[in-house]
Amino acid sequence: MHAAPVFELEVAEVYAALDSTPTGLLPAEAAARCQLYGRNELRAASAPPLWRRLLLQLRHPMTVLLLAAGLVALVGGKPGMAAIVWAVVVINEAFAFWQGYRAERAIDSLRQLLPAFARVERGGEQQQISARDLCPGDVIVLAEGDNIPADARVVEEFGLRVNNSTLTGEAVPARKTAAASRRPGLTEIERPNLIFAGTSVVSGTARAVVFSIGALTQFGRIASLTQAVVSETSALQKQIERITRRSTLAACALAVVVFAVSEGQLAME
Repeated sequence: MHAAPVFELEVAEVYAALDSTPTGLLPAEAAARCQLYGRNELRAASAPPLWRRLLLQLRHPMTVLLLAAGLVALVGGKPGMAAIVWAVVVINEAFAFWQGYRAERAIDSLRQLLPAFARVERGGEQQQISARDLCPGDVIVLAEGDNIPADARVVEEFGLRVNNSTLTGEAVPARKTAAASRRPGLTEIERPNLIFAGTSVVSGTARAVVFSIGALTQFGRIASLTQAVVSETSALQKQIERITRRSTLAACALAVVVFAVSEGQLAME
């Protein structure tokens, strides 16, 4: 096995590094690799049910404080103020829920940029398979208009230009070649002999050897970041939550005292 990145290797070395051949993988070997590496797909992160998400949001200290404030206002004979405070809670919770929902749906939009099928060389024969069944070492065959199904190293091309805008935002098609790329300082996306899932062929034809699939592709990493809505609570957020909890307890205690005093005064009168 070669220790160097595939973009630094000559074409013959690429096949050796990825345990492949110019005629592609044998069907049995491809099936074994699918079992080993899993499916070439973007999976949505498992989300809790709707009721649980709403409950988690209602447990936030600030939400509890606002609910308590509304209750105090209601007990104090100010239903209008209570309604306003609780309306703020409803709006805030609806907005937070909508943000989470949009993040979940974003993965579906990203999936639409990936092809359902791919042309591959398997045992010397070109065939069309489900893109989900691609595995590292597969030799994919590309033509103008194709969406690229996985990250791959170009080993043969004719006038290949690729639209990388989904990864880079640049609308100008990038020229791709099969030559080794050893220029220092370039990112993988900038390498002229690498192509990536989620991008598309603008012109030309090519053959390329797959080296990354699914969540391990550049596109898959973007999808993972998109889904990571809930991040680890920062030290500042934890401190704010502690202060909010204490304020909530103090406010509730004060409300009880005020209510007891007012009831006592009414009884004396």
